[in-house]
Amino acid sequence: MTSVVSMQPPLETEAALARLARGETEGIDVLKRFDTWPRRWQVRLTAIALGGPTDVRRCVQEALDARGNSHRGVVVTALGSSRPLVRLAAAHWLTRVPSRAAVRSLERALVAEKDDNAAVAMLDALLAAGRPLERYLGLRTLADRAHALVDGGMPPELSWVDWSSVPRVRWATGQRVDLTVLQWLVVVASKAGTAEPNARIVAHARLLDPDDATELGLWLLRGWIDTDLVPIPPAEAVQRARAEAMSREDGSVDQLTAAVLPRHLRTPAGSALASKGVLGLVAATGRAGVAPTVAAYLSAWYADRPAQSQALVAMLGWVDDPSATELLLAAHSRFRSPEVQHEVNRAVSALAERLEWTTEDLLARTVPTAGTDEQGVLELSYGDRVFVATLDASLAFVLHDPDGRRIRSLPTPVITDDVVKATEARRLLVEARRELRATVTEQEARLSAAAAQGTTWSGHDWLRLVVAHPVLVRLASRRLWTVRTATSVQEVQVTLDGSVLDIDDNFVDIAPDATVWLTPA
Repeated sequence: MTSVVSMQPPLETEAALARLARGETEGIDVLKRFDTWPRRWQVRLTAIALGGPTDVRRCVQEALDARGNSHRGVVVTALGSSRPLVRLAAAHWLTRVPSRAAVRSLERALVAEKDDNAAVAMLDALLAAGRPLERYLGLRTLADRAHALVDGGMPPELSWVDWSSVPRVRWATGQRVDLTVLQWLVVVASKAGTAEPNARIVAHARLLDPDDATELGLWLLRGWIDTDLVPIPPAEAVQRARAEAMSREDGSVDQLTAAVLPRHLRTPAGSALASKGVLGLVAATGRAGVAPTVAAYLSAWYADRPAQSQALVAMLGWVDDPSATELLLAAHSRFRSPEVQHEVNRAVSALAERLEWTTEDLLARTVPTAGTDEQGVLELSYGDRVFVATLDASLAFVLHDPDGRRIRSLPTPVITDDVVKATEARRLLVEARRELRATVTEQEARLSAAAAQGTTWSGHDWLRLVVAHPVLVRLASRRLWTVRTATSVQEVQVTLDGSVLDIDDNFVDIAPDATVWLTPA
């Protein structure tokens, strides 16, 4: 390894720095060949580590940390940058490499911070440095502040909240949270008017008992959804059904009324959008159970309730649970209204920025599913009749009717079908087939590149991102894989149902910390 600064080829190092500034991680490999980094390198690299492309920030930060802490003062100073993304990167860096010396700077920056993402990251950095969160939340006066707000009466948009059924919630210390404080949290979240939690909501939620917080989040989410879906009165539903029947000419009025009445009986009477801010508290507290609840709502209502669906998608980006993240990433291909897809794109970008995902991280987590669920099944609703398209081993859709019989194509709607849903189902199948073809072509190329480059996955990521993916698992089943643990190296194969077998067809359990790669041909 070269250690004399004067022997460093200036053109090569300048090119490496330029590559890093463009987001090309290979540039750091050139610089690592030198033991000594001059001051001018460190200045430029620290600027890239704080404000450069996301793909290179982490590797540059780690390279700088490996060479001492002379850059640490610049990182602390960056907490006062005029750019929110730089403040966020600095706080993330101080969270990964805690610094007690930075506590006062973090505290001053937190007081002045207006960006919620950066504020939450600063709280994380303070927590990593050994400071308790309650120090910054004024918990000693919280009860008085809660009473001052709640005693004035609950906002009318929260009239649906049944406080008599609120679950018991404790602080992480075990002490029970007063009902007035819970009401204060809900009111503050609702007044924020957004399904994404602000720093104050996130910080208070972290002080709750995790299990109790999860229960509170689910209780609020289910209450909000139930309120949003309260149906119109039966008499009004009959009137609407009859009016629709009289406007059609494909059957008698009585027949058509009976056919469309079930749909009208489910028509929501109003909306819970006025209180969508409570979803911000759900996002900060909810974990397991949130994703399936949201998935059920989106599956049934994403086309008819786009504003509510957008709010739920925005909320998913903050829920601290893998299933919520997976639903968010899959939502683009599963729920195809323009409004929902736009919100999914925005929420995924915000999540990637907050978690500092690289482009490759994002690509790995956003492989389209052609609208199918984890088993490779796409439901196509005609109303009461539901047809099913299933991915087979050759990555083609196989259609079945509601009785399970294989059919060649979706049929023309009949009198008892919902014409709107049937039309949408036929459109979805066309789009799913188009997306499937594109995804297979793209992912085959990515797997081939991964094999050539020796790309590795952790066991956890491989199982979650490859084996659990309805398209990738079918591509993975065509290849041989190698798994290395601390004690062994073996070749394995993947079956269509997601099982992992060794070459003798014995089941293999993949440890989360195992290393997995494609076996060279």
